[in-house]
Amino acid sequence: MCYNISAKKTPQELEKRFNATVANGETISPHYYVSGFNHFKTPVIASVEPNAIHSYHWGLIPAFCKDIKDAKDMMIKTLNAKSETQQKKNIALLFDLAK
Repeated sequence: MCYNISAKKTPQELEKRFNATVANGETISPHYYVSGFNHFKTPVIASVEPNAIHSYHWGLIPAFCKDIKDAKDMMIKTLNAKSETQQKKNIALLFDLAK
């Protein structure tokens, strides 16, 4: 339950730290103290591609959302979601809506 985040590392620092490379076409910029309500893109290493650093929008959406409009609306309402209840409430991680 966090509304603010700091992701201060440069792409080069992230690559060195996690032994991964920034995925083609991805733009990763350091951020300091950004509000979750801005739903900015943050660096993510997904388990399906552990050697690549992607840039995903911050947010959660319930699986019942039917389209992008519903998903964007729910992103605002789920910033206070708990990871412990994610499965019970059928909430899925939201990756990049722009892709």
